[in-house]
Amino acid sequence: MNAVPQWMQTHQVAEYAGRHHKTVLKAVQTYQRTQGRKGLEGYQSAPRARHTIPREAVDRWLRGEPPKKTRSRIPAAV
Repeated sequence: MNAVPQWMQTHQVAEYAGRHHKTVLKAVQTYQRTQGRKGLEGYQSAPRARHTIPREAVDRWLRGEPPKKTRSRIPAAV
């Protein structure tokens, strides 16, 4: 069995959650549009860049819980 990464991209979240990748992308866009009140927490480093999503946010989204109030930070590259 493959280990689940701490940070995932939309296609990895779709596979992990058993959802279509467009469903995941819409949930991330909802998070951005509602300023973090709904949807799936995800980040982009620049416009048109890939979304990076923390696994704990995916688990909360699958349980139907609202996003965490404080934002996680992507760890700096070493």
